[in-house]
Amino acid sequence: MIYHTDDPSLRYLIDEHRTGHYGEDAVPDSLRCDSCGARITGGETYFDVDGRLYCGGCREEAERAVIDSVFDDYIYEF
Repeated sequence: MIYHTDDPSLRYLIDEHRTGHYGEDAVPDSLRCDSCGARITGGETYFDVDGRLYCGGCREEAERAVIDSVFDDYIYEF
């Protein structure tokens, strides 16, 4: 189908094709902690360790996950 550049629906169609949603709908309003399942909302601190999300309450577990992910980079044999 051919659309003219001044067609008002053209921007909507491009956005829908790229994201599957329109504008802000593509961005979730909250996230879930992969450790405890708590909801993480805007303004809250969270940790993303290799794609796993941790809320502020699971900080110690997030720190362990960070250490585990880089631990092998610091092992040497003499």
